[in-house]
Amino acid sequence: MQEKLQKLQFELNFERTCRETEKRIMNELEVQLVDASKKLEGASRKEMNAFCNIRELALENKALQNMVAQECQRNDTVSEQSREKEVFNREVAVLKIKIGHGLA
Repeated sequence: MQEKLQKLQFELNFERTCRETEKRIMNELEVQLVDASKKLEGASRKEMNAFCNIRELALENKALQNMVAQECQRNDTVSEQSREKEVFNREVAVLKIKIGHGLA
């Protein structure tokens, strides 16, 4: 009877030890999971910030490209106007010469 009681006591202690160990392991795993989640969240936040920065840079780049294109177009227009003015001035000069010589 004493032997049976000791055996039951041993099994009870063994089960209690197993449950405590399991509980300790589960708590440690939960802590590790929370830490991993925080690290992942931090990494995700950094990745999202990097993505947003890249997007902003792309938009700024596009705006700069548009500004350059507009400036080029304006320069082309100014150049064309300058060429037209130069041709006009030459024609005026020719007419003045002709008028001065009585040819016009």
